[in-house]
Amino acid sequence: MNTPVRIVGCGRWAMGDDQAGLLAAEGLRDASLPDASVTLEEAPGAGLADESLGEVELLIVIDAARADCRHPAGSFRRVDHRACGLGISTVSGIDTHTLGVTGGLDLAAALGVLPSQVWIYVIFGQSFDRCLTASAAVGWAVPRLVRRIKRDVARWVEARLCTS
Repeated sequence: MNTPVRIVGCGRWAMGDDQAGLLAAEGLRDASLPDASVTLEEAPGAGLADESLGEVELLIVIDAARADCRHPAGSFRRVDHRACGLGISTVSGIDTHTLGVTGGLDLAAALGVLPSQVWIYVIFGQSFDRCLTASAAVGWAVPRLVRRIKRDVARWVEARLCTS
């Protein structure tokens, strides 16, 4: 069954706050959004360049980035990828074996399968060392981010229905 929205949670379970995107995607999957499919990707590059994206109208990517003075741990923001690009480095290096979010989106664009709308939700973390748990700041932020994404998707679906 095709859905107009695909949500991709990115990260690595064993790297502390890097699992934030995966945790948020799990929360959204458990919410059973009727107009969305939700996947979790520990190696997002190939998944983001999947040819089935050509059938999707809105792609939502959730990923973690290092907190800094402008973005404290536990904060998050939404970026419209088509309007301004990522603007935040969530990848420390790219090669053909470790294609990350940015590389996957670039590849999808080059293949002509990148949806017309791409939203990236970045959640900022503080600890990306080997650890099976997220920091308290990220643990507190994930449910808030899930609520925000659910609200944003509901508004997008409503607007889409009003224009059809």
